[in-house]
Amino acid sequence: QTVGDNPVTAYRQLVQQYAKDAAGNVVSPNMARAEANAVFYKSPFAASMSGLFPRLIGVLFKRVPKFGILLGYTAITGDSGDPGFQAATAASILSAPFINPVRMIEKQQRAYLKTTGKEKPLMEILG
Repeated sequence: QTVGDNPVTAYRQLVQQYAKDAAGNVVSPNMARAEANAVFYKSPFAASMSGLFPRLIGVLFKRVPKFGILLGYTAITGDSGDPGFQAATAASILSAPFINPVRMIEKQQRAYLKTTGKEKPLMEILG
């Protein structure tokens, strides 16, 4: 699923990135979409697969803590059966420190697609 929906996710994130100009001013949705389209037309494969490696790693870093916390909270509180609303809320809040850095890396990899047609190497981001 992660590989299959990556082009859609990449496009959505590019549109979100181009929703503001360099000065931080909000631009029209049509302009943001046009800029994202230009990136995809310039290098369709690179744009579609941008951020894929961090997303695959992110699946591990996002899911393991979230479900671990979900099941741990359920066990600690003594609930039996399906985890409830409180367990889901605790899992979402307590797993954020694992999820947010992965999302930031995904976005940084796409930041240079507009000018170079290539994503920023992972080691440059982490270095």
